Amino acid sequence: MSASGKRSARRRLEREHRVLERLLETHQVALVSGNRLRAAHCLHRYRDLLAFHLHVEEQFFEAAGEGIRFTRWPATTYRAEHRKLLALLDRLLTRFESLSRGPLDPLQLIALIEQEKVFKTVAEHHHQREEQDLYPALPLRAQGGP
Repeated sequence: MSASGKRSARRRLEREHRVLERLLETHQVALVSGNRLRAAHCLHRYRDLLAFHLHVEEQFFEAAGEGIRFTRWPATTYRAEHRKLLALLDRLLTRFESLSRGPLDPLQLIALIEQEKVFKTVAEHHHQREEQDLYPALPLRAQGGP
């Protein structure tokens, strides 16, 4: 892959981060607007896209093998964060779905939004680490992606 292809693959991964951020924001707007159906759709779509995005990154690790070098964090850190993000998100989905069954209690809504804020902060920090450390270190052959 050429240098321009490497930049393109990196930009694609970074764009996926922005898409994920907007999707979570859209979910939250729908949630506070009382549109539970849209909020549910966005949160489930977010889960699907995040799982796919993390899977692609995991393929990069496999393609790069043990030779990949990062400036700050080892691949094991990224893998652990991937598992943590999915676990946090699954807990959010469980809490959201429990809210979806009955009348919307404002205190439960506040608790969900606070839990989502924790998730959002963890995800943002993870994305920053990837964009600063992981993506620049990916070998040309690995950045071709699926």
